[in-house]
Amino acid sequence: MPRRVDRARWKVNVGDPVLTLARTHVPLDRPLPPPIGSEPENPGSHSWRDLLGVIETARGCKYVACSRVAETPETVIFVLVWWDQECLDEFKASPDYTVFLVSLGMLDITPVAGGVSGRTIQTIKFDSWEATRFSLLEGWLALYTVALAHPVTDAQREVRLQGPRYRRNSIGNVEWHIMMINLPEPRRSQGVQHGWVQELRQIVGEGKKIETTVQDAFFYTGWPSKEAEEKMKTALPEVEFGWDDELREIGAIEAKEEHVDLVWIAQGRDHNWNQVIGVTIPKRGIVQHV
Repeated sequence: MPRRVDRARWKVNVGDPVLTLARTHVPLDRPLPPPIGSEPENPGSHSWRDLLGVIETARGCKYVACSRVAETPETVIFVLVWWDQECLDEFKASPDYTVFLVSLGMLDITPVAGGVSGRTIQTIKFDSWEATRFSLLEGWLALYTVALAHPVTDAQREVRLQGPRYRRNSIGNVEWHIMMINLPEPRRSQGVQHGWVQELRQIVGEGKKIETTVQDAFFYTGWPSKEAEEKMKTALPEVEFGWDDELREIGAIEAKEEHVDLVWIAQGRDHNWNQVIGVTIPKRGIVQHV
């Protein structure tokens, strides 16, 4: 008889998705890796072959997506989705991880203007498996990073930040409902997804003096398109729009909003669920042993 997945039994814990988010500097005249299934538009795309090669053979990597950051186009974000922490740890312990770092310029000691490279790697664990429903981490996304003083309290972890939004203030119920009903919405199947960056970081002040150690809350919202998000943000110019109150309430030290248009550039060898846990998945989430 078919039965539901016993999460405790499987090597891959479907309740603990892990995402690697790597930021690096890529000149505007260097093409990014082409999307899966397409031919490279520029011979320069071959310069990413080492990166793509190690990802395609990594155990437990679902896929890799990348995009330039709209606000700072020379910053490129690579998103790697892993089935679990064990798969990521195995990759980081292998020689391929050094190839990965070199390919992204993470081991490049060449100084940059201002002395800050902007190259970082973050490990993000989400609050639920739904947050990394793998087919949704693509297209136009708003990414939010909120720094909180370490250690983060249980009360802070319970807060579900929503990001910039219209503030109701003294607007009446009926009027507010009419205003909101026709606004463009995020992708219905995605909404706002929350997670936490596992690595702590330090905020440095003047004279390179460490001011405080922080942990970053991370969340994202998927939109049907860039135009849909912009239309939402400009639809009600007479209504205050922002999230200062929300940041103040949670005790945020700083916050950053970024936008990307993610495309898939590679799939790992275990990108199919069946290959990872050894089961077939009929409809409605019921599984059978292979």
